[in-house]
Amino acid sequence: VDTIHTGSSVITRSDIDDMNAAIGLPKSETASLDFCTVAAWQPLIKSLFAREIQGNLFKLVHLSHSYQLLGTGAVRAKLAEGEKIDSSVQVTSVLIVPGGKEITAVGTLSRSSGGSAPAKFVSITSKFFIRGEFTDYTGTFRRATDETTLTVKDDAAAKVLMSKSWFTAVNG
Repeated sequence: VDTIHTGSSVITRSDIDDMNAAIGLPKSETASLDFCTVAAWQPLIKSLFAREIQGNLFKLVHLSHSYQLLGTGAVRAKLAEGEKIDSSVQVTSVLIVPGGKEITAVGTLSRSSGGSAPAKFVSITSKFFIRGEFTDYTGTFRRATDETTLTVKDDAAAKVLMSKSWFTAVNG
């Protein structure tokens, strides 16, 4: 379950037309944010085949998708033909709940076009449910990322904090 599954695709005119038709949008030069599900589909599904999940995928139910835009400016532009989308997905939780097992997978999508360096533009979270009765509690887990805002009183304290291997500063 620690495996990060990756994939890459280039958006075609046909991809945009097919996606827009499938979700009832008019013909357009760009793809909606929902296209991120298509771009991340292969690594997303691969993540469900982890041996540790131990469930009958014929009893799999899709619960939800959510997206969080990352970056600013042009990184947030609508998806266009010719763009390369790289995706990486990892299972972040496997929980036994009443009636089955709930699996959450989180991925990051990066985009590039015309030889530009890939830029992260969206985080996708997908939840799935496998119906059944499970007792394999040793295979359950939840990864959590806790973020905390910290105000440091002076440069000396900041230098001490920055010297710690367990500390990661994020400029906000």
